[in-house]
Amino acid sequence: MTNNLIPAEFLGMHLDIVDHDGRRWLTAKQIGLALGFDESNARNGIIRLHERHGDEFTERDTCVVNLTTQGVGDTWQKRATRIFSESGCNKLGFFAQTPRAKEFRTWAARALAAPEQAALPTPSPGRDLELAREVGALKDEMLRLYRRLDTAQRGQIRALTGQARLMAELGVIKDAKIAAIKYVPPEEVNAVVVQLDAEGFSRKEIAVRTGRTTNHIRQILFKHRHAEPQGELALEGGAQ
Repeated sequence: MTNNLIPAEFLGMHLDIVDHDGRRWLTAKQIGLALGFDESNARNGIIRLHERHGDEFTERDTCVVNLTTQGVGDTWQKRATRIFSESGCNKLGFFAQTPRAKEFRTWAARALAAPEQAALPTPSPGRDLELAREVGALKDEMLRLYRRLDTAQRGQIRALTGQARLMAELGVIKDAKIAAIKYVPPEEVNAVVVQLDAEGFSRKEIAVRTGRTTNHIRQILFKHRHAEPQGELALEGGAQ
């Protein structure tokens, strides 16, 4: 597939827009230069930036194509080159946050988003520039909202996971307490029932561990809660 180059200009800088697959793209090196990276690091800087945020990019944002580039002297060769669409350039500008980033995103929104029009130079003051800036601001806000939503969802998942783990640990502790209780002699059953009830075990669980029925457990607890006063009060009553 032939990839045509369309000349363009950004802040007085010459750029070649790649016409590929019916859409417009820029190479990593050209994006790096437009964002203000040093020429020696323009391409590699953008490649590293893309790799750090790789999960944010889709095939609509970037791809690799074979472009004919100038080699040593007057020789030309085909080279696998990573290119970025208007949406990809917008994301790179957002992640780079260089002094030129916002202006570059505004320019890319106009120069790369409309293949049927000629490549546009750096926008001049006017309504078109205002609209382009509004579009860029909306896209920035959408990215921020997306990142906040993603963070919130991750937090909710961690919270639910932690809650499930805590409930499981509590269940293990409670099961261990139940398992630690051995056969309860008849003369001790009342004290054990009262103790287990105080520790929060259900009547059914107490019945399982003591070998008594739930009705028996209920009677023991009822008698315990309505037992006659003990100690000095009982003695005073007896003295009369």
